[in-house]
Amino acid sequence: SRLQTDLSSYLNVIHAKKRFHGEILVAKGEDVLFNKAIGLSSIEDNIPNKPGGIYRVASITKTFTASLIAIAHEESKLNFEDKVRGHIKGLPDKFGDLTIHQLLTHTSGLPHNEAIEGYWPVKSKIHLSTEQVVDEIKKVDLISPPGKERHYSSLGYYLLAVIIENVYQDTFQNILKAKILDRQHLKYSGSGDVTNLIHGFTSGYHLVNDDSIVVAPYRNYSMLKGAGDLYTSSVDLLKWNVAFFSDKVTKAKTKDVMLMSHLSGNPLLQQGYAWLIENEPRRKYFHGGGTWGY
Repeated sequence: SRLQTDLSSYLNVIHAKKRFHGEILVAKGEDVLFNKAIGLSSIEDNIPNKPGGIYRVASITKTFTASLIAIAHEESKLNFEDKVRGHIKGLPDKFGDLTIHQLLTHTSGLPHNEAIEGYWPVKSKIHLSTEQVVDEIKKVDLISPPGKERHYSSLGYYLLAVIIENVYQDTFQNILKAKILDRQHLKYSGSGDVTNLIHGFTSGYHLVNDDSIVVAPYRNYSMLKGAGDLYTSSVDLLKWNVAFFSDKVTKAKTKDVMLMSHLSGNPLLQQGYAWLIENEPRRKYFHGGGTWGY
């Protein structure tokens, strides 16, 4: 078909000109219209990419975390307007007005990861416990009063993951698997640190200024729990989208709350619970993700 021809040509061009190694899947509903991989899964060992490879998807993780919060709400474990301090003990007074709703919509006033002292040179590369990460978050200053402005914050989604762990008394990984991955048959998805050995995992690389490819810098994902530590495949992402928008993850009325438009600071872009919303030229729900090598 014309679509397949055009997308194949596009994939060949970005591989040749941008050194893209990866995969594209296009679907309408559950029907896959195009799925093709290009380049190498391992450049060192000359292993070709093929459809179904596993990749880190970084901040797309947030759509799963928001759904876990919504499931907990449906199970009467929490309410969206609950104060965060009611679920995470020991947070300082400056966080006293923070609500779960504000964490979900990036209106908590919390900054992004780089507000953590020494984040990029040191703390993004070492394993930290939940207690250690929460202690680091306690030290940061809010950059706006809660509820007043949107500031994209992975730290806020880390706190959501901690709340999920506290209300279910289990690890985020286990809860994600039980409440979403197993129920929706996402067999090639999971979360966790880079110490995990994952069959079918695609290696990450960087294209540097002299047009050469190098192994992506090391990054530890312990500080990105619930915010950016998911790995998955294109087919599992399609299953996830279909399940979410067909009300298999939450009830329809809960999904509608998650997709309500909230403060974003951009008239062309609205913020839902994790999901971003565009209304022109047609309504679109999406979330991107990027990390070292992916």
